[in-house]
Amino acid sequence: MTKKIIPAIFGIVILIAIVFSFRSITEVNGLVEGEKSTFVEAKENDKYSIVHFYSDEMTIDDQVKNSSIIVLGEVKEILPSVETNDIVDPIDAAELREKGYNIVHTDIVIKVEKYLGEEKLDFDEIVVRRDGGRINGFVRIVKQEHFNLGEKVLLLRLFQPEQMTQVPEGYQKEQYFMFASDSKFVSKQKGIYYLERNEGIKINENELEKIIDKNS
Repeated sequence: MTKKIIPAIFGIVILIAIVFSFRSITEVNGLVEGEKSTFVEAKENDKYSIVHFYSDEMTIDDQVKNSSIIVLGEVKEILPSVETNDIVDPIDAAELREKGYNIVHTDIVIKVEKYLGEEKLDFDEIVVRRDGGRINGFVRIVKQEHFNLGEKVLLLRLFQPEQMTQVPEGYQKEQYFMFASDSKFVSKQKGIYYLERNEGIKINENELEKIIDKNS
């Protein structure tokens, strides 16, 4: 096994462990790789990399302040993973590709129930990019929240890097967003949304709208 540290794509330190032999990997409880989840796992004979994202914990107030758009919606579809060609350094990507490794992402279609805050789009769906996925016998495992078909979600801190031009077919750039770690809230009971990686942080829609009004 060798380890390589590469610069963060989005200003976050990322550690990648590139592995040349198979070993068991366990992730989120109960998730199974397939069309219904962004979860992936390395299987025998797969090459894979593991990516860890480290981000500072933010309050909901801070998340709202850093959100140009806030979305309540449902995970409608998880598109097949593709190689990332737009927001990566082409030299780094070429070096990894020569060794049989790829930078891969997966796009998630969100059916919008409601846009919160001042900015509202003329789309009833948005597409969210999540780093990681499986392509051509290579698996990129990214330690951040997964998306699962049918989930009701609250998404904050969605953003659109200028260089992100690899928009999935059938969608427009204006409805295509990058997903930020620790910004996904999941509804586990009607009207209440829990921060997925820290369920001690929760909020309902009325409380959220009060925070949005306070910061507008």
